[in-house]
Amino acid sequence: MNIKGARLVVFISGAVTMILEILGARIIAPFFGTTIIVWSNLIGVVLIAMALGYYLGGSLADKTQKTKYITRLLFAASISIFFIVPIYKYILIYIGGSVGTGSLISAFLFLTIPGVLSGMIITYTIRVCTHSTDTLGKTSGNLYGISTIGSIAGVFFTSLVLIPNFSVQTIILTTATILLATSLFSKIFLTSSSS
Repeated sequence: MNIKGARLVVFISGAVTMILEILGARIIAPFFGTTIIVWSNLIGVVLIAMALGYYLGGSLADKTQKTKYITRLLFAASISIFFIVPIYKYILIYIGGSVGTGSLISAFLFLTIPGVLSGMIITYTIRVCTHSTDTLGKTSGNLYGISTIGSIAGVFFTSLVLIPNFSVQTIILTTATILLATSLFSKIFLTSSSS
């Protein structure tokens, strides 16, 4: 596996996760506001989804280590994000309940699947890139670090550049398209002649 390609994959995956979390607040705000309860629900759902994704990605990686599964996970994540645009307004209209309950259900419906898939991408990529237990610490630390840098970039880029200049729908569709393009080209930049 090409480690540079792996770094790009986890960077993009980390960025997408945070872009969606920030956008989640924008999507939910007109219906439930932006209180600390709403933000807590958003952050909590993303963390739960990522934790589940880490577990599932690790379990899959213990069974097989093929780059094609990274491509498939990226593709599935992009499709799950594409579906947010046509459904989110209709779902939010029919979700009732208090701010706490309504925002929790909304966050769960919009962010769980992309969050789980993002977590799976990271742990699966780490396993595929690890050729020896002697380098496991370095490989996992490197890729988790790159993923976190992607998340940081996603937070600042979304709040400072994307949201002030583009609609929520445009940002979601563009994000999904970038992830789809990453999946389509991942076979090229994840495979090296030495792997």
